[in-house]
Amino acid sequence: MKFPSKGTVFDYYVEIAPDGSAKFNEWTAKLKQIEFDSSNMIMSNVTVPTRETVSTSEFIKKYLTV
Repeated sequence: MKFPSKGTVFDYYVEIAPDGSAKFNEWTAKLKQIEFDSSNMIMSNVTVPTRETVSTSEFIKKYLTV
């Protein structure tokens, strides 16, 4: 497995393909764009996905399954 040339190891997750090969992908690849309608949504109830919130959510999901 080749280590990424930019950033730190914390900026990446390991994705394992169905054929068993593995590669590093950036957490930013898992970011989803959100739709915010200020007329009926309160901003304090909206979580804006960032690299940190996505990675933390993934770790929590994995820990809960264990």
